[in-house]
Amino acid sequence: MNVRLLCLVAGLFVLVTLPAGAAVSEKSTPLDLNQYLNQVRGKNLSFKGSQAGSEGSEMRSEESGLLFAPTLYSNFQFTSDQKLPLIPVFTYDEQNTTNFTLGVSQQTTFGLLAKISYNVFYNNYINLQIPGAGGSPPGASSYYITTPMLELSQSLWSNSFGSGNRANRDLLEAQALASSYSSRYVAKATLVQAESAYWRLAADRQTITAEKQALDRAQKLYDLSLRRAKLQLADQADALQAEAALDLRKLDMQSALDEERSASRAFNMVRNLDSDVVEENVMELSPEQMDHLSLPEKAELRDDVKAARESARAAVANSLVADQRDRPQLDIFGSFALNGHTGDFSSSLGDPFSAHRPTESVGLRFQAPLDIGALGRARAGWKLEQTSAELSFQQKVLDQDQNWKDLTQKLDESKRRLTLVRKLETAQDSKLKHERDRLSKGRTTTYQVLLFEEDFASSQIARIRAQLEVLNVYTQMKLFGEKL
Repeated sequence: MNVRLLCLVAGLFVLVTLPAGAAVSEKSTPLDLNQYLNQVRGKNLSFKGSQAGSEGSEMRSEESGLLFAPTLYSNFQFTSDQKLPLIPVFTYDEQNTTNFTLGVSQQTTFGLLAKISYNVFYNNYINLQIPGAGGSPPGASSYYITTPMLELSQSLWSNSFGSGNRANRDLLEAQALASSYSSRYVAKATLVQAESAYWRLAADRQTITAEKQALDRAQKLYDLSLRRAKLQLADQADALQAEAALDLRKLDMQSALDEERSASRAFNMVRNLDSDVVEENVMELSPEQMDHLSLPEKAELRDDVKAARESARAAVANSLVADQRDRPQLDIFGSFALNGHTGDFSSSLGDPFSAHRPTESVGLRFQAPLDIGALGRARAGWKLEQTSAELSFQQKVLDQDQNWKDLTQKLDESKRRLTLVRKLETAQDSKLKHERDRLSKGRTTTYQVLLFEEDFASSQIARIRAQLEVLNVYTQMKLFGEKL
């Protein structure tokens, strides 16, 4: 088959296999980075789940405040009893009792548990018989007992003055915040991954454009060399060299197409699309765009480091909770109650305040574990776990600072490399144009032009890769900010 026909078929194959975004970009919908990231926010399940988890855990952190919030409690009980009394001073067919309690309790931060309640007790004997009393005296068969009561309990040893309760509060809050920061870091990492996929696709499409231009130049040089060889104006070796260069450019073109297809699939996967074709046009990488990049805003702590900080705080709180729980219990408690006893409900509510029959009590509670050895080992274990969490957090802080310094240095270095490769590309372009002009005048060889052509194509690809490297480093630095 004719060599020129083979080249024509190969050129048509390359054009047909171009992806939609590279071949018909003028008909595609433009998609800038912010629009793409909004699509990721709306469609990526990992991002949506992490964001919801972060917000939920942050809201759940307020649950710790419930430990010291007032609590309303109540109790209602009705009992019907037909057994005979143990001491048969009187008899009855049935005893019905109703007991209702309503109160408010609150645990304070300094270890005092306070309860204030109001209790109403109603008793009713059915067919009450008292020997020698001629039946049931008035007010004996049914009556109300009302009791307003204040109870106080103060911890002195275990949970000494509320230290265990405060540690419990810190534990709940730290665990929830650690989960919130971890989920928020995953959400940010998803957006960083999406932004990297966006710039990768942009770079691969620019690479295709550069490879297509190189392919077109190689095709023209081959056609020229073939004509000169047929006219015996040049050696057949020139045509063979040009043909080999053309085949190499086709191979590079196919590699660029394969890379673009892979980048397109990664681009779509982040926004939950199962396709290796991206119909939209993405932004082009511009060298001038790199010149205006400034360092992203850096928070004091990255979200994963904040999660480590809260995990360390949770470990400390957990250690304190365990330490207070394992200590001997010594509580002082007391109560004061007023008592009323009447035959009807309406007068029973106010009777305790006028009857002047109070009940007062005060006491101590003590309880202590006897396995001293197990207590000592448990405390030592909690201390070690606390130390481990604190050291892990400190290492996270050191790693974060070092990572930021490394990325800052990489950004400066990649910018410098981009500046150099841009100068190189300009020089290679000028060199190639000059050599092609010399070839048209017969003052150089096809081989020399092919070498310069390869140098220029390599500098173009190097410039595109250098731009992508700058943007990838810059994107990674966004993980250190409060928002993305």
